Amino acid sequence: MKIALLIVDMQTVFLKDKEQSNIGKACEYINYTADLLRSKGHLIVHIQDIESRQESNKELFEIIPEIRVEEHEKRITKVFPNAFWKTDLEQLLLENEVGLVSVSGFAAEHCVLFTYNGAKERGF
Repeated sequence: MKIALLIVDMQTVFLKDKEQSNIGKACEYINYTADLLRSKGHLIVHIQDIESRQESNKELFEIIPEIRVEEHEKRITKVFPNAFWKTDLEQLLLENEVGLVSVSGFAAEHCVLFTYNGAKERGF
């Protein structure tokens, strides 16, 4: 079965005021898991919230440098908490024959949880 790791909202705009030691620990786990899955040919998807992005603050919506992003990895942008809602995420997972989704990010009680529920509703 193919696995996808969804890395949700690990962006400067959401993490700039958080305790850096907690961010470092979260990034360590995310990068470790991503490396394991990459080594087996599984899918890594970086999900970025762009709801309030403007030309003047565009750089704040980039993925933080502590998260390793490989050039070939997919990116999905979203404007709703659930990364499946009104995006191509479900189609991307189906095209890649993904059966199991693991969802990660810094704030599990927000968009990570909503995206997890979206995955569950869609049978992943």
